[in-house]
Amino acid sequence: MPCISKVKAIVQSWYLGSMAGKAIADVISGDVNPSGKLPFSFPKKLKDNSAHYFEKLSYLGDNINQYSKEDILVGYRWHDTKNIKPLFAFGEGLSYTDFKISNIETDKKKLK
Repeated sequence: MPCISKVKAIVQSWYLGSMAGKAIADVISGDVNPSGKLPFSFPKKLKDNSAHYFEKLSYLGDNINQYSKEDILVGYRWHDTKNIKPLFAFGEGLSYTDFKISNIETDKKKLK
């Protein structure tokens, strides 16, 4: 995420269904508190992920077998054991209801 230092917030949403627009608007406007906590860790780079650490041997296997060289060290366990700081850690997340939106401007006369 090369832009992470340039933004004040990141909203990631999954499986929102037909009411996605309203749900995201409610979060961004502060009408609801999503209390979202990450169910897994986001690595800084792909090789920080246990499934990719051993490269072809672990990820692609040998065209017949899939190997799990990381054993039980998946997700946050891998990061903790190997002392790898993830981009976003398991359980990370904030509440977003303590903010104001003001001085909103647009150059459009009509919005669709």
